[in-house]
Amino acid sequence: MERLMEKAAARLGLDSVEIRRRNMILPGEFPYTGVNKITYDEGSYLESLELTERKITDAGWYVDRDKLRDQGVYAGIGFSCFSERTAYGTPTMSQRRMRMTPGYDTAHVRMDPSG
Repeated sequence: MERLMEKAAARLGLDSVEIRRRNMILPGEFPYTGVNKITYDEGSYLESLELTERKITDAGWYVDRDKLRDQGVYAGIGFSCFSERTAYGTPTMSQRRMRMTPGYDTAHVRMDPSG
């Protein structure tokens, strides 16, 4: 899904954050029932995206990738927006007909002086 958002943004000439912003469920749209017939509880999706964008912009991390590429640098920030599965054992969760596999995510990032 996130790769599709990136491709759509590129084709439409939009920033990858902007296309996500335009496709967020907005506060006044809750409770939101998607095409999958699942109703989503209220969340601060747009607020979270904008806060993240602001924090990394203020820190100097979010820069124009085209400008970097002109300098021979291939780097950037990746955005991903998702709703994590919760409410195991509830009627709403059982509508999803998904195998119940609660767990956790991990990541390991390593940097060295060469960048």
